[in-house]
Amino acid sequence: MNSSVGFIEGRLTRSIKGGGFVSDDLGISQLNGKDIYLPDGRLLGIVGETVVDGAQLCATHLFVAGCPEELVERGVHLTIPWRWIRSIGDVVILRWFPKTPIPYEH
Repeated sequence: MNSSVGFIEGRLTRSIKGGGFVSDDLGISQLNGKDIYLPDGRLLGIVGETVVDGAQLCATHLFVAGCPEELVERGVHLTIPWRWIRSIGDVVILRWFPKTPIPYEH
């Protein structure tokens, strides 16, 4: 089943192939503060903000704060593309993440 994620009236939704939206009853502000886990179970950090494309009203990235230095050099904040997300519930689970540690670049 192909799907994409967007927002209707500030609520996270999922479009289903063939049309229509299924509401996951999760407001965009409810993503903030959720833990984000890598596919191997390691904690990456917490959702600081959700980046939304205002023209298309869809989420494009999650801003991640609190990254451990063993995963991200110098513990810098990251943005995660929405396509890397496997699921969102009590926590966010990623489907993919690059080889760690991610080097710090000026």
